[in-house]
Amino acid sequence: MITYEDIEVSLEAVEEISAFDAEIMAFRAEGPLDAVSLAKLDEHFRASHVYHSAGIEGNRLTLQETSCVLRDGIDISGKPLKDSIEVRQLGVAFDYLKTLANENQTIREDDIRSLHSLLIEKRPEFSPGEYRKVGVIISGSEHRPPEPLQVPALMQGLVEWINRNLDREPLIVAALAHHELAAIHPFKDGNGRVARLLMNLILMKRGSPICNVRRDDRPSYYDALAFADVGIHEPLLKLARARCGDLFSEYVRIRTDEVMHLLYQAL
Repeated sequence: MITYEDIEVSLEAVEEISAFDAEIMAFRAEGPLDAVSLAKLDEHFRASHVYHSAGIEGNRLTLQETSCVLRDGIDISGKPLKDSIEVRQLGVAFDYLKTLANENQTIREDDIRSLHSLLIEKRPEFSPGEYRKVGVIISGSEHRPPEPLQVPALMQGLVEWINRNLDREPLIVAALAHHELAAIHPFKDGNGRVARLLMNLILMKRGSPICNVRRDDRPSYYDALAFADVGIHEPLLKLARARCGDLFSEYVRIRTDEVMHLLYQAL
């Protein structure tokens, strides 16, 4: 077992993810992708993150409808208005996430609270950007989040833990931080979306592809979080590795297409 301070992870999981990190580093060493291709990928990954992250929480917009809301700012007729609002606000939060990732500073509690505020700003009853002051129960889970008086100290501890471990395997640190925030459940609403944003903030700061947990992963995703609640983190790491790998394969495909195009031009 490898210890991330008080969190243990199997040696096998660490070795698998370390090998994946090495693939990413080798890919980056070959230089950046074409700017136009990279911009298209970023737009696709943004829409994908919003579609899947909102969908995990019950949002009913399709991927095409989600893209329309993000691109054109419209509300989708025939679907609940709240679905369009959720998608639009998650898009705003994701854009802010990219701004945070490009800043040369550590992750702060204020960053997490700001992401929540952007997500929930249209729902004042859920106290945007403020830690909860009431007890909560997670439907369908045996995990009981801490009492509200414990939340500020636990969030401070989580952020300090992230920054102390930020130079270790990014996917492991990101997945563990995601679980810890979800377990603390610091906000009245939006905790899952914030946890997935935090995971991707850590990945983006380290130059790794983001991790879009898919809406059809929901049963296995919730099972993985439940295992992590009792100290078994490997299912969550396996899922994160798979979904991060999905996006990384798109970068590799674009790079391959670029090389083939150059070879064709040289003939």
